[in-house]
Amino acid sequence: MSIERGIRARCDHARGALRRAPVVLAGPGGHPDRQKHEHRSLRRLPRVRWPWSKPNLADPNVPADWIEQRAWLAWEAPRNLVAGEASYLAALARIAGQPCDEGYCFPTPVMFIREPTNAYDGNALRAEVGGELVGYLRRALAANLAGPLDQVRCSSFGVAGLIRGGSTTAPNLGCHVWIDRRVTPGPKIELDMDDEWSVAWPPHGGELAAGTSRSV
Repeated sequence: MSIERGIRARCDHARGALRRAPVVLAGPGGHPDRQKHEHRSLRRLPRVRWPWSKPNLADPNVPADWIEQRAWLAWEAPRNLVAGEASYLAALARIAGQPCDEGYCFPTPVMFIREPTNAYDGNALRAEVGGELVGYLRRALAANLAGPLDQVRCSSFGVAGLIRGGSTTAPNLGCHVWIDRRVTPGPKIELDMDDEWSVAWPPHGGELAAGTSRSV
């Protein structure tokens, strides 16, 4: 290969990599006005595997008393896989309450519900806590889940999650999840342990004092 052809080949490869690198993560339901480019490598997104020998769902793998027994405090870090919470702060405030000195950190089941008729993303999965819409599953992950869920006619599934934030200095609240810890029948999802969506863990003492005994 000539030097000129080698340079051209390397440039073409670099341009292709740049085109593939940005992942468009939408706001609520994928509305284009709220879209933002987050330059995250696809290789670092959680990988979803479907190790099903039959087209059915896996049973819950979390004890029914996981909140009361505070089992979640010994788990690995939850993940920031719910996007768009900033558009649902009123709902999150109704769930958590007014800002307090140290903020909140309390466990709750999180339901993911398919929205195939969503005008902006046919793969959308809305996230609900106590019947309140708090955001949407990140678009890249929803794209992997939607097809298999529709195939087995699974319109919703629940996982362990938590509401966190709401301090007087940083009043915004967020919803984090352990998407591989099922509280209802649902897909069996295996995630890489070193992905960038993990959040700071464990929670600090002030957060725990404010809200671990709560339930939704």
